Amino acid sequence: MKKVFCVFFVLIMISVLPTHVFAAHATEFEPYHISVVFGENSLLTNQQKQIVEHRLSEKENKTGDRNILCTIFGHNYTSEIVSTITHKVNPQAPRCKKIRYLVDICTRCSDTQTELLSTAYIICCE
Repeated sequence: MKKVFCVFFVLIMISVLPTHVFAAHATEFEPYHISVVFGENSLLTNQQKQIVEHRLSEKENKTGDRNILCTIFGHNYTSEIVSTITHKVNPQAPRCKKIRYLVDICTRCSDTQTELLSTAYIICCE
């Protein structure tokens, strides 16, 4: 009796498993990527822009190496509003997500602080 039950159970599992895998595969869509957008009159240097892009796209809030000047006199922050657009987040319109941050970056040691300002879904990808 136990053998019949085990065989019956295995047959049910074999028939249900492909349906479950197909359903999980059907809901997948294209992977997304993140674009970082700076203002036209950005005061940041190219090196600072690269640091901000890396920190926002990787969602990494690690502080930079401290400079001796920052230790003595404190940080010298430059503030800028930066937007990130995460493309193809949703399977249907609006597909993309736009997040605006207030980014403070130290001109001496590249210490970066971010503050979330707004989040919105936008239509930019088909």
